[in-house]
Amino acid sequence: MKLMIATNATGGHYRNLFDFIRQVRASKGLSEFWRGNMTNCLRFAPVQGAVLAVNELILASWNSKTDRQDFGSKLLAGGIAGTVVTFFHFPIDSARVKVAEDKSRSRWKETPKQFNGVLDCIRQTVNNNGLTALHRGAGVTLTGAFIHRGLQLGLFGQMMSMIPQESKKGVTGLFKTYLCATVANAVAAFASYPVDTIRRRLILESAHSSCQTARDTFAMILEREGARSFFRGASAVIFRSVGPIVLTLFERSRTTWFQ
Repeated sequence: MKLMIATNATGGHYRNLFDFIRQVRASKGLSEFWRGNMTNCLRFAPVQGAVLAVNELILASWNSKTDRQDFGSKLLAGGIAGTVVTFFHFPIDSARVKVAEDKSRSRWKETPKQFNGVLDCIRQTVNNNGLTALHRGAGVTLTGAFIHRGLQLGLFGQMMSMIPQESKKGVTGLFKTYLCATVANAVAAFASYPVDTIRRRLILESAHSSCQTARDTFAMILEREGARSFFRGASAVIFRSVGPIVLTLFERSRTTWFQ
């Protein structure tokens, strides 16, 4: 939903998130909401696991030099972890965004598909625009990853450190962990969403417009669509934040099984 709303792939008009859901369900059915979900699931777990692992390694390496309970250190460690992991999987993620947008537009606007999968998208991108095109938008993407992961892991770590160790046990402790993860996810997603909007537009439109930098894309969106467009689709991301299973299970296993 986030991608369809942000790029207006449906070409329709809607008042809010619930009106958008109603229109999609009425025209394409419930299965449309899960289209392409398998690829996203296969990508999600390794990326989340890598970010959490790198974050733990950074905090552990700083443990002898700085106070691990310091909020600034947690923000910085989370930001660095997100940036490092994003750097390595950026070309694949960029192609995934293009393929998802291409499938959505072809299905809703009945236009022929341009790409036949992620690998075909990468091949066409390199052939048409050169190898550097795979990294177009990398700067703003890494910036967004630093902000998002820094806030997500930093806020989560700080909130969890404020809960007594005894209170983290049992069902009550699980609920507290889940609640902290949900709040951290929602705040991080909302704060970094404008940067994510610029990233998507730069990836999708750079080949068809004069916008070749994040600054150009920012100016174009602001001039043509207004400031509210930077948060188009943010409501879907906030709702998706209510369900941080990976972060909850990671913290639960770390505090319950390894301490």
